Amino acid sequence: MNKAPSIQFYPNDWLRDMMEYSLEIRGAWITILCKLWWSETKGKLTKSLPQWAKILGASEQKTKAVLLEIKDEKIGNISGITGDPNAIITVVSRRMVKDEKDRVNNALRQKRHYDKIKPNAPLTDIQQKPNIPSSSSSSSSSSSSKNKKDGVSKDTLASSDVFISLTLNTGKPHNVSFKEVEYYKTLYQKVDIEQELRNMKGWLYSNPTKRKTSRGIKRFINSWLSKVQDKGGSIQSPKSNLNEALETLKNLDLSKGKDGLNPDMEVKEG
Repeated sequence: MNKAPSIQFYPNDWLRDMMEYSLEIRGAWITILCKLWWSETKGKLTKSLPQWAKILGASEQKTKAVLLEIKDEKIGNISGITGDPNAIITVVSRRMVKDEKDRVNNALRQKRHYDKIKPNAPLTDIQQKPNIPSSSSSSSSSSSSKNKKDGVSKDTLASSDVFISLTLNTGKPHNVSFKEVEYYKTLYQKVDIEQELRNMKGWLYSNPTKRKTSRGIKRFINSWLSKVQDKGGSIQSPKSNLNEALETLKNLDLSKGKDGLNPDMEVKEG
């Protein structure tokens, strides 16, 4: 088991909890904590009385007395102290056990999150088989109450209603309906909505670690479209096309005649 390079030590807690005890008890407990830190089960260690005496550098009688005081004062959890000189004694630090449990759980959460967003993660069932509701389920769901925003239902869309799907950070698709596309057109009239949504899909595919959550995907779409609109949009007006055509005419070879022919060319009449 890999060990962290240092033990977590809380000076305020130590002073608050241990200052009332003798130097002997404080020294014994900090020594025990260091041994618990390197235990195979962090925060818990089982040894015989002679072994604990060797760890503390004291006689077995003194060691037993120290361990009994630590137990009675509830500084640590100690079990197994008996009259047997070879008794097997277990010492547990409640704080160290809790910190280790929190550390392991946090590492597992981070690993699960990374497994979801890494580029070569396996496809989910939703990605492999789009959920297309049957006519009976569609009719029943349409009669139920729907959670709507800006006139667009959040319920699962039929495949025929989906214009494009954007991949979320979980690997699941966020479906953008044709109705939403029309709605965005009313907000961003200078933007080619369909093409920009395709650009978003490509960007999310190429940047898997920057994919959005289900709550943040619509904010991402609106922010993208707003930036394109602020930069002048992506739809060329007829006036722009006319200006390009006029510019092309200006660049024609002026040495040619009005009819576009070389003036020196002999024209034969039929």
